[in-house]
Amino acid sequence: GPDYHAGGIYGQFIYINPETNMVIVKTSAHREFQEPAKSGASYKQETVNMMRNLSAYYAAEKAP
Repeated sequence: GPDYHAGGIYGQFIYINPETNMVIVKTSAHREFQEPAKSGASYKQETVNMMRNLSAYYAAEKAP
């Protein structure tokens, strides 16, 4: 299902996944947030990927 996210100017982030009933908030002051990360992806994309993985991991932990 769809997930939602919002990012702030210095890397603050809110991630919502209704399917897994997960909300993740990241506070930060990363001034290079808009620059490419070491992996080549943007920090924003890395953050979204991390939050999606966390959501999937914890949803699997709750599964019977």
